[in-house]
Amino acid sequence: MKEYKVKSFLIALVSSLVMGVGWELLENFSQITFINNNGYNLDTASDLVNVVLGSILAYLYFVKKKRSTIPDVNTLHPFYNQIRGN
Repeated sequence: MKEYKVKSFLIALVSSLVMGVGWELLENFSQITFINNNGYNLDTASDLVNVVLGSILAYLYFVKKKRSTIPDVNTLHPFYNQIRGN
């Protein structure tokens, strides 16, 4: 279970970073930013920090939500044990 959590965390983090860096490259090459050159580096750094924080918070939210929403098999089907032959 721990390996699953690590893999899903890394997938969330890397995919968020790829999208964030992609957006920053698009913003830079198309020059759609409204910030002068002096503040651009700070803007880029703060955007990427927000991407990382957002991916961590999203991961924690979905892990907690998944843990709280795992249904009990017996509540899904009252005759589950009889069907399985137990």
